[in-house]
Amino acid sequence: VLVDGVRESITELSSTVIKEPVTQVKVVGTKKYPTGAGGLFIWPVPGYTNIYSPYGWREGGFHKGIDISQSGINGKTIVAAAAGKVVEVNKTSTWGAGYGYYVVIEHAGGYKTRYAHCQSIDVNVGDTVYQGQPIAKVGNTGRSSGAHLHFEIIYNGSTVNPTSYVKGK
Repeated sequence: VLVDGVRESITELSSTVIKEPVTQVKVVGTKKYPTGAGGLFIWPVPGYTNIYSPYGWREGGFHKGIDISQSGINGKTIVAAAAGKVVEVNKTSTWGAGYGYYVVIEHAGGYKTRYAHCQSIDVNVGDTVYQGQPIAKVGNTGRSSGAHLHFEIIYNGSTVNPTSYVKGK
């Protein structure tokens, strides 16, 4: 019903669902994501900011991520550093190719994140997660000498230094 050219009410006579809705992330446009200076990802263990082992060369080889560890971290919540889709999970083998229990999330723009040495995993392959969503708990599984989160950012198939991409601790 229109009153002075303004719709006041509408009555639906019938409706037909042509296709069920699908939850998805669709990237459109030419926006480039940052390649440094942070901003795309948030810190994965809120309140626990100590980097025990940095990204790069160390005794024993090249370390592909950062290890976040400090007193009281065991069992603390790990959150998704950015929105995306869970593409890999290991929650059955405590060895997990050295990573122990781990999660890999695929994000827009060619990015993935890996969260390793978890005590437990709260997501499954195929889940869509939002930035800041709890995904796991910090643990000591795999090749690990104590409770910590091994956190990697992978860009177009190669690891990059996470501290260049994460905003705020």
